[in-house]
Amino acid sequence: MNDRQKKILQKLKKSGHVSVASEALVLGVNEMTLRRDLIFLEKAGVVTRVHGGAVPCSPTSGLDFLTIPPRKEQIAIAKETVKHIEPNSTIMLNTGTTVMQVAKEIADNEIPLTVITNSLAVAIVLYRSKCQVILTGGTLREQWVDLTGPITLKNLNEYYVDLLISGCDGALVSDGFFTSDINLAEIEKKSVEISKRVIIVAESYKFENKSFASFATIDQVDMVISDNGMIESDIAELKQNSTDLVIA
Repeated sequence: MNDRQKKILQKLKKSGHVSVASEALVLGVNEMTLRRDLIFLEKAGVVTRVHGGAVPCSPTSGLDFLTIPPRKEQIAIAKETVKHIEPNSTIMLNTGTTVMQVAKEIADNEIPLTVITNSLAVAIVLYRSKCQVILTGGTLREQWVDLTGPITLKNLNEYYVDLLISGCDGALVSDGFFTSDINLAEIEKKSVEISKRVIIVAESYKFENKSFASFATIDQVDMVISDNGMIESDIAELKQNSTDLVIA
């Protein structure tokens, strides 16, 4: 790893995201060189390339989420999200680091709720909070502390949810929201079906990136909460579809 690549990693640890265009200017190289650096770092398993740049590689274990500091965008998104949660309602929190940050805000603000979740990490965060926590049951995924499978789907049919708060691995406003795991996609689809309202919490870099399996179209989502990196065309299309967009 050369000095330039080390600087890229330092920037990622500090800000949680690097842009190819801006970082190439800062380091005094062309964009092609910067992209080659990101390819090298991705192969080394320390970054994940996204549209226009890169983010730190996802942790290898769901419980790592509990110790890795959240990005400032995730904190801002989570703080905004709890403003849209009615106390004493029933909500569902699915998997992911941004959703887990929402759980932390719920606990810190002592919001009384019934929370249904298929994430053991979310359940741990809400332990001894003001929330009644209901785990969906199911099969534990190999690399993440999430529950999926036919038992999870069967149990979800027993619930009615006032509000679903879900993240995503990718999003295209024209096509909807995606996850990288086909089994998780089925859980997400069912979660959308049983919920009165749906909020997607996602950092802006997730947009314009299509992941493996779709779980919701834009018309199934009531609100998107993201950061100020959203591009104008996506903002306009969300408004056209009457989906509320909140920039945290």
